[in-house]
Amino acid sequence: MNNKVPQVTYIYNRYKKASPTIAASIEIRITYDKKQKYISTGISVYSNQWKGNRVINRPDAIQLNNILDSLLIETRVRTKVYLCHAFKTWSKGTKNLGHNKALA
Repeated sequence: MNNKVPQVTYIYNRYKKASPTIAASIEIRITYDKKQKYISTGISVYSNQWKGNRVINRPDAIQLNNILDSLLIETRVRTKVYLCHAFKTWSKGTKNLGHNKALA
């Protein structure tokens, strides 16, 4: 079985456009087997409101951090489930490789 572990982390200001007056999005990046996928969280903050993977200096910072934490955990779980399912499906399919019967 593949022992690689997908890395799931926050990415803020991927396009380097954030400033104290221009908000940038917070995304979740999944890195696996040298490939990257980005998922939008739907949350945007200004540069002075993001520090150390946490939203700060906002009245709703606690709620936003809770949402982000939930999204990160859910993404980690779904990624692991997907990889386990894909490996099992792939393993089943290779056992009969070349011996598939045509469906009538």
